[in-house]
Amino acid sequence: MLKAAIRVVWRCPLTFLVATLLVAVFAVESYQVSWQTLTVGGGLITPTLALRAAVYPPSIEHGEWWRFITAGFIHFNVLHLGLNLIGLIYAGVFVESRFGRLRFALIYSAALLGGNVLAYLTTIGTREFTGGASGAIMGLFGAIVVFAMRFWSQREVGGYAAGPIAATLVNGFLSPGVSNAAHIGGLVVGIGVAVLVGIRTGLAETIRAAEADVVRRAELERGPTPPEISNLIADDPLNRLELTRSPLARIGFAGLGILFILAAGIGLSESYGWWAAFFLVLGLAFINGTRQRLVLDPRGFRATGLPWGRGLVRWRDIDRFFVTTIRGAKVVGFLYSPAYVARADERAGLLAKLNLGQIGQAPSFGNAKRQAALMEEWRVRWSGGRADVSESLVSVG
Repeated sequence: MLKAAIRVVWRCPLTFLVATLLVAVFAVESYQVSWQTLTVGGGLITPTLALRAAVYPPSIEHGEWWRFITAGFIHFNVLHLGLNLIGLIYAGVFVESRFGRLRFALIYSAALLGGNVLAYLTTIGTREFTGGASGAIMGLFGAIVVFAMRFWSQREVGGYAAGPIAATLVNGFLSPGVSNAAHIGGLVVGIGVAVLVGIRTGLAETIRAAEADVVRRAELERGPTPPEISNLIADDPLNRLELTRSPLARIGFAGLGILFILAAGIGLSESYGWWAAFFLVLGLAFINGTRQRLVLDPRGFRATGLPWGRGLVRWRDIDRFFVTTIRGAKVVGFLYSPAYVARADERAGLLAKLNLGQIGQAPSFGNAKRQAALMEEWRVRWSGGRADVSESLVSVG
């Protein structure tokens, strides 16, 4: 474990250098106040260093432009610093190892400046202080998204950035005193710079070559593409199967939806607009869950109802089905064939790429293992593929 940690620090020295600087600056801030004043989460510490370094519109208007840089190295409490350190190491190690040290430095610095400039522009005329490394760190998460979007084999990596980005933005909208302008500015600038500088020299060619090799080997294993299913066969009701939720599950979904909608009404009456909107969306999603259907026919399967509404997924574009665990629940997943993902990635626009990866998830109705076996049986029957039920039912979560 220790050797592995040392190896990571050795490979990504700039990430840990920045982390060390953040801790050192906070130590100086802490020295300037009593430990009774230093708070873990709720309050602010306002030592001389923080006041002189933060983005503060009146001071910037008097020529203190350095605050756009120094504000990215100060923090106002222990929780503020701790969360940013976690995000920095989480995203920094990924970006520095794949983009290289110079590109990492450019992305981080540009995102820091971009976030602080936007924070200033949105607080002109006020006496608000803004500080923290979160704008720069959001830029690093943006770079992860750029990396994931460039290669179909790396598309799932984007999920590791999407969660922290969404959580940070939602918290910024819901929590008073949080500068979401800095988050948004850092994210946008980080994405832009990552697109411009690209990833580490030679890595892109290596990944592209590996993707081409995977596609070539997969096509050899699958053999010739099966013929297209005729409309006469595909439209035959006897060749159609529809899966729905049980009556008890539909009652449960509807009940949860009504509870969330009632909570939204209470939040609106108490002037908690953002929370009301959040609960309303959840309530509508649960109620819509009662309408979910999974339709199987000779060409493939399609799901209806949010959040799983999607067009036809063809059996011939899938390698296998499996059972996985997500947040403690068993669900049905499937692997797209590498050849399909590669072809779709070439045709897809930017927004389509966000939803394109090798792993897919089907809505689960009842026993996930039985459903996965059923869908694997249909895939083999109508695509001419080879069945491997034991493999298709391996839990990977």
